[in-house]
Amino acid sequence: MQIHSLYLLLLICIGFYSNNVNAAVHVSGIIYDITDGEPLIGATILSNSGKGAITDLEGQYTLVLSEGPHTLVLSYTGMQSDTIVIFLTTDTVLSHGLSPIILKEVVVTGQRRIKGIGLGEDGVVVLSGAQLDKLPTVLGEREIIRAIQLLPGVQSGNEGARGIFVRGGGPDQNLVMYEGAPVYNVAHLYGVFSVFNSDIIGKAELHKNYLPAKMGGRLASAIEVDTRPANMDSLHGGLQVGMFTSKAFLDAPIIKDKLSAQIAIRGCYAGLISGPISEMQFKSANESGRITYYFYDINAALYSKLSEKHSLEWHFFHSDDRFRINDMWQSRPDFVINNVGRLSLKNEDFSILRWKNLTSSLRWNADINDSWQFNQDIYVSHYSLSSSEDEYQRFENQDTVLNAVKSKFNNTGSVLETGIRGTLSRIKDKHTFQAGYSGLFRSFNTGSGDIFEERQGLLPFSTSYGDNNQPTGEFDVFTSYRYQHNFITVDIGSRLNYYLSADGYKNFSIQPRALLELNLPARLVWQFSGAMTTQNIHLLASSAGDILNDIWVPANQFAPSENAIQGGTGIRQSFPKGYSWSADVFYRDINGLIEYNEGTSYLIVGRSWQNQIASNGNGRAYGLEFFASKNKGDFTAWAKYTLSKSERQFNSLNRGQWFPYKYDRTHDASVSLNYAINKKIDISMTWVYGTGNTFSLPTAMYPSINIRDYYDFNIDENINLDGTGSQIQYYPSRNNYRLKAYHHLDIGMNYRWVKGKVHHTFNVSIYNIYNRFNVFNVYLKWTPNDNGGYDISYQTLSIMPIMPSLSYAVTF
Repeated sequence: MQIHSLYLLLLICIGFYSNNVNAAVHVSGIIYDITDGEPLIGATILSNSGKGAITDLEGQYTLVLSEGPHTLVLSYTGMQSDTIVIFLTTDTVLSHGLSPIILKEVVVTGQRRIKGIGLGEDGVVVLSGAQLDKLPTVLGEREIIRAIQLLPGVQSGNEGARGIFVRGGGPDQNLVMYEGAPVYNVAHLYGVFSVFNSDIIGKAELHKNYLPAKMGGRLASAIEVDTRPANMDSLHGGLQVGMFTSKAFLDAPIIKDKLSAQIAIRGCYAGLISGPISEMQFKSANESGRITYYFYDINAALYSKLSEKHSLEWHFFHSDDRFRINDMWQSRPDFVINNVGRLSLKNEDFSILRWKNLTSSLRWNADINDSWQFNQDIYVSHYSLSSSEDEYQRFENQDTVLNAVKSKFNNTGSVLETGIRGTLSRIKDKHTFQAGYSGLFRSFNTGSGDIFEERQGLLPFSTSYGDNNQPTGEFDVFTSYRYQHNFITVDIGSRLNYYLSADGYKNFSIQPRALLELNLPARLVWQFSGAMTTQNIHLLASSAGDILNDIWVPANQFAPSENAIQGGTGIRQSFPKGYSWSADVFYRDINGLIEYNEGTSYLIVGRSWQNQIASNGNGRAYGLEFFASKNKGDFTAWAKYTLSKSERQFNSLNRGQWFPYKYDRTHDASVSLNYAINKKIDISMTWVYGTGNTFSLPTAMYPSINIRDYYDFNIDENINLDGTGSQIQYYPSRNNYRLKAYHHLDIGMNYRWVKGKVHHTFNVSIYNIYNRFNVFNVYLKWTPNDNGGYDISYQTLSIMPIMPSLSYAVTF
């Protein structure tokens, strides 16, 4: 309540202050490479009045100046600076080209990020919302997370995976930030959609080759997702209607050029389709049931220019997913117990799974002078996963209930994080200095709920369990220095972290970082990087396909902090006509990992999670990555290939031997193509391939020696055992079986036209066009045989068959 009150107070102050700022003239345009027309990202425009601007991902800038004469200096590393004298009387559009510096026939182009999907400075990958248009949609949605999965060293895990997996790391080892606030679950519909609405995405940056000192808290990578600023001077909006989702967004200036608002809403009504389809599927299996799924998300923002050097931004994000399955089945009435007669076992099960994200962040940006900048963030992030189940199970003899059990179960796990972060930066010529701090507080609920059970003829039973408040705190300071020359770039820094948990566990870590880049002839860049990272949070993930038992837990005495040492080297090259390629090798060594104990893959209700895990595990991952792209012209394309290995080792698992990680993927590849037939029509195609995930499969089963006592009757004369609860399974090793390869082909077509000021887009897409049944989950199936017993087999479940989609969108 205090945080929201602070937001309200600040916004009131914004509105008061904004009305007292004098009007000014706007200068805007694009800065580009004069040799090939490629926009220059990060070019500097500086006025003799001391005011300046930096170009964005499309090379665009906006500069606010007073009326009268001005001298503008345009500069970019590797380019010849230029000076323009201009007299301003009204808003002006000024685009200008810069020429490369020529030294002994070597073209020095500096550290340009490649336009389109490609690798740039420090190996950072920058994706804009506009670049998503070049990929086939998934059920009518353009997805930033799926675009990131097309990059080298990044994979999706398997069908329906909930996150991304970078260079052999787990889904919890990637820091995903939305406007400065961490997001703990980035997936809608088991990974089919991401929680980020493409309508308002400005850009996303993936840091995997090198994690700068300002980023911490995770081992493998960092993804920064930022929205595009709301329009300050005119109304802008859009609406899209599709077969599975619909969405709308609106940018509205409240005080022209001073204060603007942005809102985007999206909803999924897949349940309207999955409901009747699932009913038919249940019916074909002689059962009765229904599966439905819905979600919605909301993004909102306020942008305020307090002055020419100070601005405030407030961002809000909320998502809510609801998955429900109703299942009613009946066993065949063909067995007799103690001469009672023929019985049938009937079961009715109603289950709901729900997960929610909420973030809110406030950012103050200050240009202290031409060289110094300061940014201050305050944020809160909350994630919760809850499940409930109502079950009614009974034995019936000709519709007479002989024995019945009613049970209800509710469980919730969550993490709440609040934090503050400040960064001071100074950029002067070839030197960049950064220093800052961050502090955060987390509160964990690692599983709490209640159980109710009522058996026929007995008194009802109910109980509650769990601890919904396990607090932790940590504080960081960091500093870094960067020297950037035409031929060499050096970045060195360090991050200091102090962590404390409620059980008294403490951890202090020093995390140095270093990067060296050499700009060679022919636009070649050779990079070397290394880093030490620490993570004070774990994701205890189920080996099954669903997220029912994925619980965030804190580092403590039972599960200490995770640490990693990682390094890599790579080379990349870009060409004037939009071609580029890169190759990298990497290695990561990890300690402090956790996993479920042998024989378990989910938390047992009522037992502490610390008693159900193996801790202090080790990990190692290494590999080779290739990437190539063409990002100019009517035809664009990019392709990746990764050859890698990821392994784990625990003293208490797999007899202490190394075993492949669940998401170990030897080969991972993808190809994306886009062709603009004309100004109205473009077509696209994406194909992905990956080695199948690993899975623990028993090679033998044995009856339990206590089987007669367990059933408490003569099994030779009565029910044929189905094996449930009565078998001992033998596993020769952990993750000893590899599932079939994962691959699918997606195609799409956009038809665009403009009428007046309204832009129209009609999209047709087909996901998994050759209907590949990729594995989502593996489960045991007990099938009655002709001998009165049961045959045991492993079955795979697929959730993403061929799926066509249509959507229509308008923007203005």
